[in-house]
Amino acid sequence: MTAADSLVEMVAISLFLARRGGRKALARPPADSAGDQRRGLDLPAAAARFRELPARWQAEARRCRERASRALDGAAARGIAAVGWSDPRYPPQLSALDGHPPVLWVQGDPAFLRRPAAAIVGSRAASPYAAAVAG
Repeated sequence: MTAADSLVEMVAISLFLARRGGRKALARPPADSAGDQRRGLDLPAAAARFRELPARWQAEARRCRERASRALDGAAARGIAAVGWSDPRYPPQLSALDGHPPVLWVQGDPAFLRRPAAAIVGSRAASPYAAAVAG
């Protein structure tokens, strides 16, 4: 599998996870979790399961791969890079968190992902207090 194929696969997994039932189809809870799907997803294991999905999921996986390929082409045309979790540019601090995203979309130099940074994650409709604290 080439790096480009691998990136298509990572974006496809990201799209598949957003589908109803997608996370459950790719997750295999640890024996001690009693089926708790809120735990972080083991992305390498999920990628292996994505390649061997049961027949009822294969058409959806194919559609996700097609959408992923189009998304990557469109992003590249706009100067946006996709950085998958196995890419050396993927921030190690982020990959250490449970539930980290399979792909980061970056406009600008992806090398900056490896530098120290601060981020604010929250609502698009922030309260006045949140806007004041963030500003």
